[in-house]
Amino acid sequence: MPGSERLLAGHADAAWLPPGDRADVVPAGPDPQLPSPVCVVRLLVTRGREVLTVSRADGRGLDLPMVTVDGNEVAECVQDLVIGATSPGTWLGAGAASAELGERHWWPLATHVPGW
Repeated sequence: MPGSERLLAGHADAAWLPPGDRADVVPAGPDPQLPSPVCVVRLLVTRGREVLTVSRADGRGLDLPMVTVDGNEVAECVQDLVIGATSPGTWLGAGAASAELGERHWWPLATHVPGW
């Protein structure tokens, strides 16, 4: 788990995770303190009150850019995800983002991000 000064929100025993696991909201920065272990990283990229979305691989609409860590170094996976997020995506305003993404299991975590 990252240092408490870097943790915006933590949800122990989140319903979508196996028992005992947790979901954390950690802000990015030049030297992020990343939790360990990590299995999935979702990237909330904002531009004012807009959020960057990408098409889901399964064709079921839009979602945040994500990567499965799967035993790789977390920092390396996050770097690859950030570089990938610069590819074309769809920017949604706050209302459209809420309508499109509001039912996603991770949506309540996004509300902990300052300014969003």
